[in-house]
Amino acid sequence: MRNVPLSPATPGATPLDILPHDDAMLSTAESFGERLARLRKAAGFTQGDLAEQLGVSMTSVCYWEQDRSRPKHARIKALADALDVDEAELLAPARAPSAPHDFQHLVARARTEIAHAAGIEPAKVKIVIEI
Repeated sequence: MRNVPLSPATPGATPLDILPHDDAMLSTAESFGERLARLRKAAGFTQGDLAEQLGVSMTSVCYWEQDRSRPKHARIKALADALDVDEAELLAPARAPSAPHDFQHLVARARTEIAHAAGIEPAKVKIVIEI
């Protein structure tokens, strides 16, 4: 087992002060691309399936899910219909996690970040949460 020092260097600092203050990591908001990928998977589609149904390239779907581009406004209705969701759900503003699944995703992402910083595999990171 590898011990990684977790004590803050400055007196009076809290354990959270030792974590990187990366807004992307701390943000719990779901981007359009993340929401699209989640809804696509829930509908049982691959990126290729969805692209074929919409008449677009698989690269377009991939870019949408990576938040590298957004579908044109005219395509949103067809996208919502293909995923069997309301346009409002597809375009819903990013929200804070409220479901246990969102919490599990946050912990998994933290595990990955910690493992990367420590130079170990995520499976070797144990996270204990006390409430």
